[in-house]
Amino acid sequence: MYIREKEFKPSLILEPDGTITISKNRTSSTAFLKRHQTPILQCIERRFAQFQGDVDVDSIEPVQVVKYTNDQEVVAHYDWLMPNASELGGERVTTYFTYLQANCSMGETEFIEIPFNRSLHERFCDILICDENVTEHGLRFRPIAGNTVFWYNMDEYGQVDYWTVHAGRPPGYLQANCSMGETEFIEIPFNRSLHERFCDILICDENVTEHGLRFRPIAGNTVFWYNMDEYGQVDYWTVHAGRPPGENGTKIGLNVWTRLEKFPV
Repeated sequence: MYIREKEFKPSLILEPDGTITISKNRTSSTAFLKRHQTPILQCIERRFAQFQGDVDVDSIEPVQVVKYTNDQEVVAHYDWLMPNASELGGERVTTYFTYLQANCSMGETEFIEIPFNRSLHERFCDILICDENVTEHGLRFRPIAGNTVFWYNMDEYGQVDYWTVHAGRPPGYLQANCSMGETEFIEIPFNRSLHERFCDILICDENVTEHGLRFRPIAGNTVFWYNMDEYGQVDYWTVHAGRPPGENGTKIGLNVWTRLEKFPV
């Protein structure tokens, strides 16, 4: 599923009087996806519905993809729609925010009114920011690609929940800015009939015939292969190269090799 750059437009906000406008309080850009647009999107919609106890899929708004560059943000706000809910198809009961890509030094989602409590929250420092400034902020979720933050915008009595006020902080400058940086398998040519369905993880540009199979440097992804064939012989098809990440880029990876025998340390 691809979103072309030209599909992103300045993000909008809903004003208290019901008008929808561009605002300095929300400086990101947004692309809207049509409901049930692709099988992948249908799967995402079904999973979100099932997570909430099999609610009707059509109760979920069309998905928005929001993009932030280094200094863009959305200031503290609520997702519920009161007093305009009845005119807009009903109140927003829940919110999902999923990080699709996040190669940034900041960019957290902060719940302003929920203070960090060490006894409750320190066990979750893999997904929360637990730095020396925790007492100066609300609860801050790290922008980890693939993670989703989910919350209810209304309480058990059907009233809007003021604790859900939150902000999308600007992502800062890139920690892993890879304009290139692919892992290329030199001897394995790109085959459109086999490989084009995997263009989310492979590079499928106009130069595919000039290169071997190239894996995109996507944070969190792993490339796995056998270095030996089924007969125990070394496999010459596995010759590969780690390409440079481009100007001012950084690529940090983890190499893990498994031996035939126990490896002495």
